[in-house]
Amino acid sequence: MAGATTAPRKAAKPPSAQPEAPRPTLNALAAMDDPNLFGPHFQGDTWRTWRVFLKAWTATPMDAAELAIYRHHTGRTDPPTQAFTEGTAIVGRRGGKSRLFALLATCMATLRDYSPHLAPGEVATVAIIAADRRQARVIFRYIVGMLEAVPITHGVPAAAFEAWRAEAARNNVAAVAAGHVFAV
Repeated sequence: MAGATTAPRKAAKPPSAQPEAPRPTLNALAAMDDPNLFGPHFQGDTWRTWRVFLKAWTATPMDAAELAIYRHHTGRTDPPTQAFTEGTAIVGRRGGKSRLFALLATCMATLRDYSPHLAPGEVATVAIIAADRRQARVIFRYIVGMLEAVPITHGVPAAAFEAWRAEAARNNVAAVAAGHVFAV
């Protein structure tokens, strides 16, 4: 009808149930050290330098030995006081890049609560961009391996774990290479 007006809709009432308590947030450094998460995959001195990289990237305080590693590799005297939003790692073959970035993607996809930033029904996605399909597949397999090896998933019936893994991974992690998408 011309000239007719309609009253604005009333907002839907929230459900009467108690709101869900916020999930704790765990960072990648803590997950690397936690024997119940990804700690078993990041043992030894090889990973100490990567821990320093992550601490520098996130402006996490370093101990004296870590500061020495930081200074040696960067030529800087003082560590960062603010976290970076992006970084570059110039590392040779077999230097741990793919495993570290698989860890970061897995932690971002599974250990953070994005619900305050998402619309109802929206799903957060962590994308891993690789140079080619082979490299995407390598990172994808590291992610799957880390998820399957988490001790808290042991004893879960295989069908239930597969359903959980497929759903969690499909919604949260994708490795992308040359137009191909691999979902965990």
